[in-house]
Amino acid sequence: MSCLQFTASESSKERQMIIDDFQRGNSCQVLVSMKCLDEGVNIPKIRIAFILASSTNPKEYIQRRGRVLRKAEGKDFAYIYDFITLPRDLHNVKNNEDIEFDNSLIKREVSRMTEFSKLSLNPYATDKLIEELFSIYGAVVYNEEEEGYIL
Repeated sequence: MSCLQFTASESSKERQMIIDDFQRGNSCQVLVSMKCLDEGVNIPKIRIAFILASSTNPKEYIQRRGRVLRKAEGKDFAYIYDFITLPRDLHNVKNNEDIEFDNSLIKREVSRMTEFSKLSLNPYATDKLIEELFSIYGAVVYNEEEEGYIL
């Protein structure tokens, strides 16, 4: 597979050439980006995204998700793999101090997971992971009004 980087290091002209090449499906099959696909970039042919360092800022992750979910000819849906960050392996949570320290990060990650899950074709996979997190970090509360989980 051919891969091109799409970062702040490339000029605007280079970025546009990369996008055009990717859209045509010529020599570029994979784009690797860092902090450049949040706003103002239109690449509707993206079908699969691996988000490795997602933001906990809703505006940013909604923008990133939007890059992949745009409609394009021959595209009925997209795959988004949003990797979450956990402070430790779930099997290594040993005491209340670990839980207290980890809770802030877990809350932000679960909030984003819930948002992505609402629009997904497989929400149960996400719900299963959220339930596992809550079984370790605390009781689960589902907020009907916000359609999300709360710690």
